[in-house]
Amino acid sequence: MKLQVKYVERPQYNRTLASLAGLEPMKDLPLPYDGPEFEMPLMIFSGIPDAKLSLLLNALKSYDRCRFPLKAVMTETSRNWAAAYAYLHIRAEHMALHPEEQQSMQPATGQDS
Repeated sequence: MKLQVKYVERPQYNRTLASLAGLEPMKDLPLPYDGPEFEMPLMIFSGIPDAKLSLLLNALKSYDRCRFPLKAVMTETSRNWAAAYAYLHIRAEHMALHPEEQQSMQPATGQDS
C-alpha cells in the first residue's frame, strides 16, 4: 500500500485540512498560526478506501514506535476546519472516550499530595 504522508509544521495549523491534503489550493493567510503546539500527535486520513484504512490502522497498532493517539478521517464537514480547530475537536472527543488519560495530561503543580 503506497501512501503519501505530510508532516504539518506549526505555522500551518491555521490552514484547512483540505488545503493541507492538497485537495484545494493553499490560500494566502495574513499571519501564520502562533498558538500553542499540539500536546498529542494527530493523524488525519484522507482519500483512503475503508478496507485499506482498516489494514493501515491495524498495522499502526502493531508498530510500537508509531503512536498516534489522535486519529481521524477527513469528512466533507471537517475538510474546511483549520488544523488547530480539528485538533481541539478530535482531542476533546478522544479525552471523552479515554478519561484516564486526562490525569496524565494535567500539568504538574509542584505540590505533594
